[in-house]
Amino acid sequence: MGSAYQIDETVYIKDRLDDQINWYDRKSQTCQARFKRMRLCEIVFACSLPFLVGLPELFGSFSAPLIALVGVSIAILSGALALYKFEQNWIEYR
Repeated sequence: MGSAYQIDETVYIKDRLDDQINWYDRKSQTCQARFKRMRLCEIVFACSLPFLVGLPELFGSFSAPLIALVGVSIAILSGALALYKFEQNWIEYR
């Protein structure tokens, strides 16, 4: 006596388990890409600060606002990485 709808093991694996594995794989790849992009931007901005501070004559009166904008961008990227936890999700979904 079985239920009206029974599925065998191969159908279950194909329809349910493989679908879940593919979902985790896609999410892992997305989190990895976002983490790497954001971290790279953070590194580039952090490395550009000494350059901007050391050569203010290149940017004239725009130098101070540019330095402030780069500093704020670093803080925003760092906060977003901590908030959304792309690195942890990338590793956990793997």
